[in-house]
Amino acid sequence: MTLQEQDLHVPPTFLDQYEELEEWRPYAFPYTDHSFHSTPSYSVSTFKQLCSLSVIMGRIINEVYTDRVSRSEPESHLRKLDDDLLQWRLAIPDHLLFDLEDPNAAVPTPTLLSLQ
Repeated sequence: MTLQEQDLHVPPTFLDQYEELEEWRPYAFPYTDHSFHSTPSYSVSTFKQLCSLSVIMGRIINEVYTDRVSRSEPESHLRKLDDDLLQWRLAIPDHLLFDLEDPNAAVPTPTLLSLQ
């Protein structure tokens, strides 16, 4: 999924943050043995990060995989896209990061996995 920067006319501001800390539990395979520790869904902050990433992905498709863009300085275009991806990654809030190596870490939600 991508978002085109020229189509963005509304700032990504959310007035309703209620769902951010709503508990997430698996629906398809409910844990009945209490081995699952519930976790906040972080749906608003995850959605914001996915939107930001989608804008960068749109630029990658438009600038790398098209013939319309000038190829006079491809390295500078690629460098800028790489910098933007790095800045996006560094801006991810700590509560959206997880360590798969940590056996005591909470199970990440599917939306957090897709973000990573």
